[in-house]
Amino acid sequence: MKAAVVVEPGKLEIWEIEIPQMGDYDALVEILYGATCNGTDKNYIYGRHIREVKYPMLLGHESVGRVVEIGRKVKNFCIGDLVTDVGCPPTADGKISSRAGGFAEYGIVKDVFEMKKSGIPREIWDKNRANRVLPSWFSPAASTIVTPYRETLSYLRRIGVKKGDRVLLLGSGCVQACVLLHTAIIRAQSLLP
Repeated sequence: MKAAVVVEPGKLEIWEIEIPQMGDYDALVEILYGATCNGTDKNYIYGRHIREVKYPMLLGHESVGRVVEIGRKVKNFCIGDLVTDVGCPPTADGKISSRAGGFAEYGIVKDVFEMKKSGIPREIWDKNRANRVLPSWFSPAASTIVTPYRETLSYLRRIGVKKGDRVLLLGSGCVQACVLLHTAIIRAQSLLP
């Protein structure tokens, strides 16, 4: 399959890699759409991300796809489900790392509910908590906004934005649109420059 790989800072290429191997709690997903995150993806490409990155690295984290195969212990995904936060894990040989790997033809989602019920340690499934089934009527292309929508809501909750607060919005695009929507729902006051 093809995947976007940041070979080294400043060098992005399309590579042919193996389709990811599934575990018992995994679902294999054909990735349909991925949105470029102006902050995260750009910083990975140029080697400026605040987190340590092992290059080469699979790029992309705002991806959506359809489940094409499920592992034997999966109960919360079905073939044909539209799912969010899909990504390709590091290659089996460990030669290509992944922060999320959403710019690939196939990725994996994990049935975290069944993993938790089975007593699997949280550190194994925690980063996959956002793997969710979307309503069947959702547009796959438009559903790439689910990740930034969730991330911006999480951020506003962490900093404690509440009704009546004044929030200054700088920047533009998808993140600003999400923050505007959240502040309206929270009934905070959005201030645009």
